Amino acid sequence: MSDKLSAASLLLAIVAVLYGMWYPQLVEALDTPVPEFPAERPKPRKAVEEIRRHRALPLLLAATGVAGVFLPDAVEIAIESLRILARKRIGAVRAYDSVATAFILVEVLSLYFVRHFLGVWSEFGKLIQRLSASA
Repeated sequence: MSDKLSAASLLLAIVAVLYGMWYPQLVEALDTPVPEFPAERPKPRKAVEEIRRHRALPLLLAATGVAGVFLPDAVEIAIESLRILARKRIGAVRAYDSVATAFILVEVLSLYFVRHFLGVWSEFGKLIQRLSASA
């Protein structure tokens, strides 16, 4: 289990580092003003599409990959923990496994990243729609 925890933690850390490095570009792109005149919109739209494709999409895919790879193990741990709790009640405290708990925490954080990056992806889509509008 500790090998899986190490792998999941390392992969999640890589996603977090990439997000930290690319965050200024993401925010700058999402703050792009929509020009009043439609003829002025293609250039900022192209720039926003580039950031969406080359920053937001890789983050979303990486977070989804990390969460997806380790989700079956996390579900298995959660089910087993509930079985132990149902069987032993308060005595389940003696069966506590900090590594398994940490693994679940890493999976929850991975799922949070997926949800967050889906929101970022959606915000880019809305901005691109506004930049594509002809009037």
